[in-house]
Amino acid sequence: MAFTRFRGIVVPAVLSACLLSPLAVAEPSVAQLEKQINARNAALLDMQNRVQQQEAAIRKLEGRIQDLSERLSALEKGTVRPVAPANGNQPAPDTASSAKNGPKPQPDSTQVPEAKKTAGDPKKIYDDSFASVRDNNFRKAEAGFTELIQNYPDSDLVPNSYYWLGQIYYKEKQYQKARENFLNVTKYKSCPKRADSIFKLGSIEELLKNPEKAKKFYQVVVNSYKGSAEAVLAQKALDRLK
Repeated sequence: MAFTRFRGIVVPAVLSACLLSPLAVAEPSVAQLEKQINARNAALLDMQNRVQQQEAAIRKLEGRIQDLSERLSALEKGTVRPVAPANGNQPAPDTASSAKNGPKPQPDSTQVPEAKKTAGDPKKIYDDSFASVRDNNFRKAEAGFTELIQNYPDSDLVPNSYYWLGQIYYKEKQYQKARENFLNVTKYKSCPKRADSIFKLGSIEELLKNPEKAKKFYQVVVNSYKGSAEAVLAQKALDRLK
C-alpha cells in the first residue's frame, strides 16, 4: 500500500486524496425539483380519483338504503301494496281494502330518473378534460374545466379545475388569465396544488417585471410550506432576486 505525508502525518495515499479533495454537496436542480412536483401531483391525482370513486359508490349505496327504508316505512303505513312474490303468483286483489285506501299511489315524482343521474357527471368531465391537457388539446380541456366550474361549483374537483386552467394559460403566456385561476386555487387551503399555485403567482409577477410582488408570493411559499419542493424552488427564486 502506498503512503504519503498529510500535515506531518503519514497516511495511506487513498485517504490523503480523500482529505485533500473538496467536499461537494449536490443540490437538486430546478428541473429535478419540477419533475418531483409533477410526479407528486400525478400521484395525488390518482389517489384523489380513487377516493372520489369510492365516495360515489358509497353515495349510491346510501341512496339504495334510503329508498329501501322509505319503501318499508310506506308498507308499514299501508300506503303501498306489497311487491309481487318472486314466483310470479299474484295475490287476489282486496277490493274492500282498495275502496278503503283509495286509488293506488303514483310513483314519487321527486325521484331522479336513472338516465338523468348519469348525465353530466363532473368526474367524467374532469377526467376527459385532464386527458385533453395531456394530449395538448388545450381548447377542449379549457371548455371542459370551465363547464365543470360553472355547472358544479360545489364539486371537490373545482380547485383542481382552476389549477389546470391556470397551467394552460400560463403555458400559453396568457398571464392575466393564469393569475386569476391560480388566485382561485389559493382560496382552497386544503388543495394539494395550492403551494404550486402560489409559486406560479410569483413566477407570473416576475415575468411581468414586478419583482417585489414576486418576492411576496415566494416568501409565502417558503413560510407556509417548509420542506416542500415548492419551498425549495421559491427560496432559489428569492436568492436570485436579491
